[in-house]
Amino acid sequence: MKITICGTIQYFDDMLEVKEKLRAQGFEVIIPPAHIRNKVGAYISVHEYYAIRQSLPEQEKWVWERKAELMQEYFHHIESSDAILV
Repeated sequence: MKITICGTIQYFDDMLEVKEKLRAQGFEVIIPPAHIRNKVGAYISVHEYYAIRQSLPEQEKWVWERKAELMQEYFHHIESSDAILV
């Protein structure tokens, strides 16, 4: 069974912990990516991205573009899952 975990990046570490517990029980588990492209295309950790997103004004278009891209990609994971965990 394939399970996609959904939630805010603020709780990424919790999602990672739940993922490992579910995988130990034999489930295939999808969580948001651990790294995200920054303004210049280099990969940064989700924690760094979250901190940037919290500190920058809405005018910083790249932050919100990345969020929209990630959400679009994640919908495909949700659609192909047998279940979601929020």
